[in-house]
Amino acid sequence: MDRSSATFSSGLELANFVVSSELLYHSWAAIQNLYREISQQEGLSPSPSPSVRFKVEQKPNCTIITFLTWPACSKDYIQEGGGDLISSSTLKETFPLFEFLCTKDNPHVSINKAALDLFTSIRGSLPYLKSQIDNSKPLIITGNSLGGSVASLFTLSLLETLDFSTTKRPLCITFGSPLIGDDGLQEAISKYPTWNSCFLHVVSDQDLVPRLLISPHNPIGSDSQTNVYKPFGTFLLCSELGCACFEYSQSILDLLKATYLEDPKNQNPNQVLELYEEIIKHLQRREICKDTTQVVQWDIVTESLQENIITQLEAIGLVRPQKILTLYWKEMVDEAEKKPQKEAEYYKGGGKDYINQGRPKHYKKLEQWLNETETETEKSTSGPNYLKKQNVASNLTEDSCFWAHVEEALTSCKLLSSKELSTDREKEKSKLIEFESYVYSLMKNYAVSPEIFLQESSFMKWWKGHKKIIGTSYSSRLTDLMKNVKNYDLYATGELEFPESSL
Repeated sequence: MDRSSATFSSGLELANFVVSSELLYHSWAAIQNLYREISQQEGLSPSPSPSVRFKVEQKPNCTIITFLTWPACSKDYIQEGGGDLISSSTLKETFPLFEFLCTKDNPHVSINKAALDLFTSIRGSLPYLKSQIDNSKPLIITGNSLGGSVASLFTLSLLETLDFSTTKRPLCITFGSPLIGDDGLQEAISKYPTWNSCFLHVVSDQDLVPRLLISPHNPIGSDSQTNVYKPFGTFLLCSELGCACFEYSQSILDLLKATYLEDPKNQNPNQVLELYEEIIKHLQRREICKDTTQVVQWDIVTESLQENIITQLEAIGLVRPQKILTLYWKEMVDEAEKKPQKEAEYYKGGGKDYINQGRPKHYKKLEQWLNETETETEKSTSGPNYLKKQNVASNLTEDSCFWAHVEEALTSCKLLSSKELSTDREKEKSKLIEFESYVYSLMKNYAVSPEIFLQESSFMKWWKGHKKIIGTSYSSRLTDLMKNVKNYDLYATGELEFPESSL
């Protein structure tokens, strides 16, 4: 079988083939040739309105279809409202070309408006372009900037009708192309390895356009649709020192955010054409680093493979480790803020024993490190740390399992309130007493956030249920504290005093 028609087992294999066979060079040369032709005909200044130009080249060993837009126009068009997504359901009656991507499990896919508008503008030329495809030769579809987005859409339009057993599969190579669809589109394409391996996206560390539709480089606003764009295919993230190959969607998003080299020289988007020319010249003399993140998730930071990725990116000048770590910890903070809700959802879904069975590994590892680094002095200190008392409002709950314990206590209250004969009432009461001691010890050391006293928190829901169960005659250090609502404010200001008597 001709290698150009083979299904590649990995993005690394595809990337190495494209570089070694000079397909990458020929693709970029086709873009440059079209750019020169248009510049000679119309002058160097692009038209103020975005437009896409195309050209078909029949070479002895392949057919190349090229789509070109000016990067400056692409940038402006996206920033001026072209970042919206159009659902396939909206296009079903007027332009159902991508309806074949929808399935029962994935009923809708959404496509970037700017890319779709440009693709629709050449709708009348699609029959001609398809007629130029020679099934006996490899088909290369290429484009830059939003022209690359149009190239991707044209390639997608071919996937429904092509019989890969008799036809050489198309290969779409884009340069500096923005993302073109949502997770529905990414899922539809990635579901079929043959389809996914048709796309190779080359991105320079100095090109803003591929990053326009993802935060923090998204100029349209963090609350817009642009936060749901997802990549597909293989990405080559490049600098003048080399490139690295990535296939895993989340890694691509993370690294697109982290690898942009902000420089005043990058303010003219049209200059990126020169950047890609230099990248192509150097690329064939450099080794393509393999993407190992397809088997290692970002949240497993202790894995040596993750460290290798950062080392490789450093070596080719793509990213500084500080940027990767900053990005990682931003994600961890976001996850930590959502942790109580995740634990509540775990129990609502019928889960049990979150601490041992449902908790992510990195939380267990962090807890282990915290316990290992806690000094004997800290362990023996009976009173709260002075700095904690002074900064209670900014304190975080130290025990990552706190909210899991709260959910377990809520479960015990529900069982005791249900009057079910099968409930081991003494066992559940014993659990609640242990929970009281646990919470009191945390509060005494100001090791729990004052946010637990918010009326809608799971902890306050537990307290309301627990108060009904214990009645008015029951007394313990925690219940005595909780019955006086003034103590909530005193705790929040670090002024609550804790008696030394035992429970």
